[in-house]
Amino acid sequence: MYDWPEVQWANDELWTAIAGRLGASGIVAPNELWRTENADDLWGHSDLFIVETCGHLVVHELQGRAEVLGAFDHAVDGCRPGDYRSVLVCRADEEGDTLEGFRGRVAAVNQTNSHSGHGAFMTTVVPLAVNGSFFADVEITGSHRASMRAVANGSADLACIDEVSWRLGLDHESAVDNLRIIAWTDPMPAPPLVTSWANVGWRDAFNTVIAEAVAFSDLSVRESLHLYGYRPRDTAAGIVAEDDVVGDVRAAKSAPNLPRAHAAPKRAIFGRGAGSRKRSTPKKARMMARRRAFSSLASVLRDELDGLRRGSVASSIFDLRTKHIGCEG
Repeated sequence: MYDWPEVQWANDELWTAIAGRLGASGIVAPNELWRTENADDLWGHSDLFIVETCGHLVVHELQGRAEVLGAFDHAVDGCRPGDYRSVLVCRADEEGDTLEGFRGRVAAVNQTNSHSGHGAFMTTVVPLAVNGSFFADVEITGSHRASMRAVANGSADLACIDEVSWRLGLDHESAVDNLRIIAWTDPMPAPPLVTSWANVGWRDAFNTVIAEAVAFSDLSVRESLHLYGYRPRDTAAGIVAEDDVVGDVRAAKSAPNLPRAHAAPKRAIFGRGAGSRKRSTPKKARMMARRRAFSSLASVLRDELDGLRRGSVASSIFDLRTKHIGCEG
């Protein structure tokens, strides 16, 4: 999910740690990550081992074919461990602080099967639609990063970016310097790690190893990936259940000029709308705050590892944010 070129080395190191620990426990794991241009090659593969995917896919394309393991905790402000949310961003020089001011403008959407970039976006602006319309047009960009660039260069006016991608943008994408946050979605379960149903018997072993690998990872890896911990979850708790997906055809039809793939989960996203006047923290200040938090994180991890050895992963979810109150990623 968060495999930007600038952090692929960190994902590789994390996977090497996971695979090595699995091997030590008697489970043969791939030696390296498989990166493919076509994500469908992953979802439908008979040898699917472990993958991080959008919860939307688990509800739809992967339903009955994948078992949820858990989710990484990225310490997203305002969210519980293992949850995240999206930010609605516009150009920094836009006047006004309300979503209503973007009626009749152009939206940038990463993909129509993305919950964070499409489903959450659609649900947030539906209450603002007039006669079933809000945006004048929609640009499908292909990725959150491309959506940031589209807004920054003026080909679109508003985008919905998952907050972990937004943090990566603050680190590596110059277009972010020309953007600001105008609203937030409500928290939702973070993208889950899943495995094929054929591997269900290894679920507990997978979760133990992943939690240990995260805890033992080098500080540079965790900082690059904005990774604070790991939270095991079951399939029911790890994603929005199928019966929570909007089933009202009228609600789907009222989606204001956004491409209609699947309706968004009803309980997961409700935009803060006009009440959201908080501006994004300046890039350098956010990076300094995060670096200070990670510097003190190393000693906390050692204490958490002792707890892991004494108890189960389920009771030691590495909620490290509670010890760094006030720090934003």
